[in-house]
Amino acid sequence: MPVNQLCKTLFLCAWAISLGQAHGQTLLEHSATAANTAGHITTIDHAATNDKPDAILIVSQVYGVYNNNEVGVWYSGGKWKVFNQNKQPMPANAKFNVLVLGSGQGKVHTTTAENTNKHITTLEGNYAANTCLIVTPNYGKYNTSPVGVWYSGGKWKIYNEDRTPLPVGTKFNILSLPEQSAQKLGARINADVFQHKVIAANKSGYISYLDQVSTNSKPDQKVFVTPRYTSVYNPHVTGVWYVRNKWSVFNQDKQDLPENLVLNVFSLSPAALRTTDIKTTDLKATDVRVMNTKLAKQNTALKVDPGKWVIKPYTPPVKDAAPANPSAPPSTEIRGPNISLPPLPFTTIVPDPQYGPFLEGLHLFRDLYEDANKNANTFYYLPASYHLRWQKDNGQYSFFIYYLSATAAGERGDAIITAELNPGIDASNIALAEKLLGKKLGKPVKLLPMPLKDAPRVDFGSVLTNFGVKSESITINTPTDFLKPIVLSWKMDQRVDDLLGAMMSQVMISGNVEFSPYAEADKIISVPVQFKINDPGTFGMLEFDNAEAMFNGLQNRMDFPVVLNRVNVLRNNPNGLFTVESIPLGNYEVQPRSIFSSFHDSEKNRVLNGASIGKLWLDYALQDCPACNQTVQDKILGGTSTRRVKAINLEVLTPIAYARDSLNASYLKFRVKSKQGDPNGKSEIVFPLADIREDDKTLKVAELFVPEGSAIDMEYQAFLILGDGTAIEGPWVKASEDFITLGIRQVGEWFGASE
Repeated sequence: MPVNQLCKTLFLCAWAISLGQAHGQTLLEHSATAANTAGHITTIDHAATNDKPDAILIVSQVYGVYNNNEVGVWYSGGKWKVFNQNKQPMPANAKFNVLVLGSGQGKVHTTTAENTNKHITTLEGNYAANTCLIVTPNYGKYNTSPVGVWYSGGKWKIYNEDRTPLPVGTKFNILSLPEQSAQKLGARINADVFQHKVIAANKSGYISYLDQVSTNSKPDQKVFVTPRYTSVYNPHVTGVWYVRNKWSVFNQDKQDLPENLVLNVFSLSPAALRTTDIKTTDLKATDVRVMNTKLAKQNTALKVDPGKWVIKPYTPPVKDAAPANPSAPPSTEIRGPNISLPPLPFTTIVPDPQYGPFLEGLHLFRDLYEDANKNANTFYYLPASYHLRWQKDNGQYSFFIYYLSATAAGERGDAIITAELNPGIDASNIALAEKLLGKKLGKPVKLLPMPLKDAPRVDFGSVLTNFGVKSESITINTPTDFLKPIVLSWKMDQRVDDLLGAMMSQVMISGNVEFSPYAEADKIISVPVQFKINDPGTFGMLEFDNAEAMFNGLQNRMDFPVVLNRVNVLRNNPNGLFTVESIPLGNYEVQPRSIFSSFHDSEKNRVLNGASIGKLWLDYALQDCPACNQTVQDKILGGTSTRRVKAINLEVLTPIAYARDSLNASYLKFRVKSKQGDPNGKSEIVFPLADIREDDKTLKVAELFVPEGSAIDMEYQAFLILGDGTAIEGPWVKASEDFITLGIRQVGEWFGASE
């Protein structure tokens, strides 16, 4: 090894060793969760950072979800935090690589009027020209722009990539390292420093693969990057991503990475900081054969039913050492989604702008996840969003009010409110999407709903509580098929009118639906949920099967006037691939329940001339209409319920003591499902799982909407949770009473004694 290379290697070795031995230094990954996140800030709770205001944190965004916001670090209240500079909410499951340095291993630079000129600030000190600088904004002032480093005039500088002025008082944490040409260093001490240049050979759209011996096939490596200006700006927020056995850098907004962009890269493995080994006495062995015998006796073979809730832990398929018949064709068996690989965005597979209106109308989450078996040619999808449901056939809103008993003074009593949140996915559109993707990928493609390991979680924050709704009264009931509406219910006092009025004016109730895919890797995917009565998301698309149905009389069945902006025409071409043509309209206004047929001849000709029409749909906007708001409010408030609200209670006797003593279990879970969980009685609703950890308890496990004169109709099911977390599923049991008993007899019949 050349002398200068040896010196650099020894320096980095010494640096890594001193880092590992220094008090309080560590390398960690932080994930934003509901428990540690408030607004745009997520708090790191770790011994290496708590009560250490002088620590220097170097942070890099890691793909968990897209977070297209420049981040920084901030010390407050005894803890370090990561925050979005533009104060946008920090998304759940946002992930960060965090390197904690002592004050002697990094520096803090503060912008002043003397060292800053417009979007550039010059660093103090004599950093060598070949130094690798990794920087992280540290709160002094908010600076929403992504930043990079630049060597010019014998000095290193930090600059805003979008060339907006740097605020005076902005702070940056700086780590400086000697450049290292990645030879065997990564394999020797699990650390590497190098420059990465984006070129056509390593670039795929908004992703560029590092392809280094020190980072390839090393998912545990922690990678930190900082753009280094040579000739190209990249005014986009970047992150790092382990994908296809390589670490990569990507733009969070999915915009193409410019070629010739250069980045400083520092990769480090936890092994480089390890100072103690795990004691073998801390590990507990599990006899897998005994466990498998128990599970086999319980008939717990797991079958993936896409779109249905799956509660049991995911078990990856067993991989044979070699195929039984090497000459046999590859298996096309579906294995479930591969969440460890990055999703495939629709816009990557179908980059043509003409398909934009069609993709918008699909109501599918833009990211598709490929099956673990590529030969299955299967992709999994989720809804793009949820909205309040409007029923086109009768003009009713899926927003129901069930008044409880009146007060002694004769005043209207409290009410139970239910709202159905619709994913808006149409099976015919899924078939068209399969056809389009198949043509683009050159093979038959199957789209399946994402199989889930648990019911989705819906979070509305504080919007409802602002109207006097107590959080404990909010119930979220999910259907067994996630393509059907989610039913949200809560109890309110007499502010129902206020809420309705707000929902038709300035307030949109919004939150997130969090999905847990049924896959080997743990992952949470968040989908927005929004409902407001006078919103296009409530009414959905105006669709037609043919041009005559639209031209001969388009009826506005909504309660609000609409303005028709554009008609999108899906055409079936002779080559078998459909195209989408968007044709501007004359911004025609159509009043509620009116029929419109006065399209201009030029508009008709553009629609009718061309390849055959598969379908048409209209882009429209709703017009403000105070009188219409009052009509809708009267419609909802004036309705009377013909259903009784029945609470279903679970009487827990002594099953827990029996399960622990005789079945080697830790606790039980319990759930109810019924079509009576849906106010319309159409969708089967699965109520949230109840944890049963103590005997002699009474739990409310469901709230049903039972028509007058009808009996309760529901099913319930229990799960036995073993000590290792395995869930054994019991049978579904029918019931018609408003209470359920759970004791030794039931648990014994369902699960039996273990060996």
